[in-house]
Amino acid sequence: MNEFMDTLALHEYLKNTQSADEWWLAVDGKIMDSPMACSEVERICGELPRSRMHVIHVDHADREDSSWIQVQEKAKAKQSSEDDISGDASDERLAMLEAKVELLQHTLDAMIDMLRELDSFDQLRQMLDERANFIHQSEEALIHQTMEFEERSAELEQKREDLGLD
Repeated sequence: MNEFMDTLALHEYLKNTQSADEWWLAVDGKIMDSPMACSEVERICGELPRSRMHVIHVDHADREDSSWIQVQEKAKAKQSSEDDISGDASDERLAMLEAKVELLQHTLDAMIDMLRELDSFDQLRQMLDERANFIHQSEEALIHQTMEFEERSAELEQKREDLGLD
């Protein structure tokens, strides 16, 4: 048998060999408790599309020269059989993905630090806005007091003239 099959090929194997429909199934390396029919293997493959599924026919399970066969749902098997056959390529892709995740983590950490700095700048901007508002209010009060002083000064000057003290 091949090292990779889709569930349709499992059915064909049973027809060609006229063997019993009993398969041991391993899902992500964990072997199920009891053998199951090909239709059950197909159902589980459909329910767990991201899991690695391997089967071995019960007649071959005790043989030393037999090996587990990677199996996928029939619709997906043809699309990715080349990718799944090459374990090295998968390992390389996994390593690349891990490196990308690490780079992304560092980038996110840097962005978080920048956001914290921006928050500090925002707090500083708020403080400066409050000070600018205080200065503006102080200027307005000073202008108002100056105008009152000039009015009083003009009134006093007028009274001096009226009294002839000038």
